[in-house]
Amino acid sequence: MLEDELASLLVLSMAPDDNHINLMSTSLSISDEMRRQPPLLSLLKRIGWFIFHVCVFYLVLRFSRDILAVWLSGMSFRQFFYPDATAAALRLFFSHLVTFSVFPALVAGVHINAKMMHRVARFVWIVPVVIFGLIFLFGGHGIYPTMLWESDFGIAFHHFFGNITFDGPEQGRLPFASWKALDQAYSQMIATSPVYAGIGYSVGATIGMSSWCHGLQRILGKTLKS
Repeated sequence: MLEDELASLLVLSMAPDDNHINLMSTSLSISDEMRRQPPLLSLLKRIGWFIFHVCVFYLVLRFSRDILAVWLSGMSFRQFFYPDATAAALRLFFSHLVTFSVFPALVAGVHINAKMMHRVARFVWIVPVVIFGLIFLFGGHGIYPTMLWESDFGIAFHHFFGNITFDGPEQGRLPFASWKALDQAYSQMIATSPVYAGIGYSVGATIGMSSWCHGLQRILGKTLKS
């Protein structure tokens, strides 16, 4: 009996009283309030960081895509871009447009968001997709916005995603007769390529936030230091 009474007294002494419980709950609520920001401020910060990632994504697409294509091909910028573009350079560029668009954006997304850890970076793809949808609907070949049931979506999809045939000599400028191919190439540059890159950047941002990516970075850092 004496042992049972001593055990019950020990349990009562270890149990927190009401004041202690109230103090703990108060401290937790204060810490939650300190962590929690006003909804408007939090929304504005998310919008600001989203705009930041969209700007970074378009800058990466604008410069790295062309530089990567020129570097891998061993050609000069004059051979790739107007007015001295050659058929060989354009065939190489647009046959690998997905790679030239996705790879730099994917690497940039992983590298940037591994440090910044912004969830909004995962939704960068929405902007180029919306822009593509508007261009496709109002500027696509064979698409009639006011009469969609009479539109030829096959022609439009081929214009934005299909293979481009550049008729011309391997060296020298393209002839004027290739203006249709150049129009298709221009549409894929301004509309289709950003969609590829936007998806790549968002996937890279998601990978950059993952725990295994940070573990891999720590392993690589230790390996490089040693």
